[in-house]
Amino acid sequence: MLSCLLASWGLLALGASSLAALIAGIVVLDFGVQGAQIGNQTAIYSLRAQARSRLTTAYMVSVFLGGIGGSLLSAAAYGAGGWTAVCAVGATLSAAALGVWLGRSGRTSELALREGPARVETR
Repeated sequence: MLSCLLASWGLLALGASSLAALIAGIVVLDFGVQGAQIGNQTAIYSLRAQARSRLTTAYMVSVFLGGIGGSLLSAAAYGAGGWTAVCAVGATLSAAALGVWLGRSGRTSELALREGPARVETR
């Protein structure tokens, strides 16, 4: 899904001169964001069942803080370089997130194999 986010910024950059590219970029961006959200929540729910509420709260707080940071960066980028700069910032952040995910995905797989799936206790 992070690759969709990265691709969407290219389409959104083309949207400066093409309505079709802008619409396609919005659709791909939404697809990537929703997919990442589902993936992140799936990862959270596979952790400690008794801590799901706290983990979800921490996750959503970080999402909102990230939104604030992204809004500040995009406003500064728009002031400095217009729509192209906003798209460059979005693409840079998406590429960084993809790089972090690729770097961590091998370690996460190793942990999952060692520890096995999360167990939900029923009473």
